[in-house]
Amino acid sequence: MNQTKCITVSIPGSTSNLGSGFDTLGVAISLRNRLTLSFSDRKDGPVAHITSHIPESVRADAEGMLSNACQVFEKKTGNESRLIDVHIEGDVPVARGLGSSVTLRLGTIAGLSYLHGLELAAPTIGEWVAEIEGHPDNAIPSAIGGFCAAGIDSDGKLNFAKFELPEDYTFITLIPDFEVKTDEARMSLPNSYSRENTVRGINRSTMVSALLATAQPDKLQGFFDDPIHQPFREKLIPGFNACMQAGRKAGAHAGWISGSGSTLMWLATKNVERIGEAIHKVMPNAGLHFLKSDNSGLKILEQNRH
Repeated sequence: MNQTKCITVSIPGSTSNLGSGFDTLGVAISLRNRLTLSFSDRKDGPVAHITSHIPESVRADAEGMLSNACQVFEKKTGNESRLIDVHIEGDVPVARGLGSSVTLRLGTIAGLSYLHGLELAAPTIGEWVAEIEGHPDNAIPSAIGGFCAAGIDSDGKLNFAKFELPEDYTFITLIPDFEVKTDEARMSLPNSYSRENTVRGINRSTMVSALLATAQPDKLQGFFDDPIHQPFREKLIPGFNACMQAGRKAGAHAGWISGSGSTLMWLATKNVERIGEAIHKVMPNAGLHFLKSDNSGLKILEQNRH
């Protein structure tokens, strides 16, 4: 079988949790990273070497992440490890709660799949990356697109449900000029919750899923008062409450912390520019984006064969 010499993979970022859907709910969004992978002529060095510009202060961690994805691919498929070179470009920022690490891991495993002539299915790749991440809320939507609910069933198997979101749903996205590390954000969470907050969290995540699935976004606003993670993580995001109030007053259907932050996100179907202007006034140094749901997931853009 001829092997692919070079492959380019495009992977969407994602917003996860959506209020109380902690480690469970996620939506693929229209920010993408692109990874171009090829087998390397190097004789030593990291398993995965990043050839694009990257600050040297984070290179070791990034290459370690990609190398770990290579190791998972080898373990799952039995293919012998080979050194690879990876060129990364795109729009998904690091440590902002938009699934940047997932895009790199998905892109690496998908690229290796084609380099070795396997062409694995996107859901399978998403499942492997969810194992690496320890939770599926970013990996599954980025792999297959759309709104996804995902979890481990009683037999230990990852299952998920997907539906596509309409084109008129706009995700108004405010990306602050500071990072929130996932590990730091998880450490801010309590070890246990009261019965009241547990029940309210279950209710909120269930209602958000049902209202999105039945195309009733106008009823969402009252169901994002999450008791599970946002009250603890909002302390890591100066201006959180003022931004949320501004978005609500301007007419957004819902607002939440994207993943572990620092990105804040709102869903709207009209008056999106007015809402964007209102929230941007509160945090003027943040980047403002008007995004859509990405319903397609990861894509193979190019491949060159021997």
